[in-house]
Amino acid sequence: MEEQATTIWIEIWKRAGEHWPPGNVPLAWRAYEYLKQALMSSGAAEHQAIAFADDFFNASLGWGDLSQMGNHRHAIEALTRVLIDSELVGLSHA
Repeated sequence: MEEQATTIWIEIWKRAGEHWPPGNVPLAWRAYEYLKQALMSSGAAEHQAIAFADDFFNASLGWGDLSQMGNHRHAIEALTRVLIDSELVGLSHA
């Protein structure tokens, strides 16, 4: 799950312009939409994916300066938790 989270985070980071928080609304929207789609692919319904994506973005306030590579661990850990929750929700509806 952590490998999947890392892969998704790398793509979110690129879509955010390699800066966190994203520097403008279009970059933030691209990152958010990508995460929402990834969560839906993991089995969450759209409304659940939106809630999980919101939680992920809100958690980002505590990650610290992402110009320091070690702080990316916080994002990956948060995303791993979101993916696990998303998958569990998907399994409960299967």
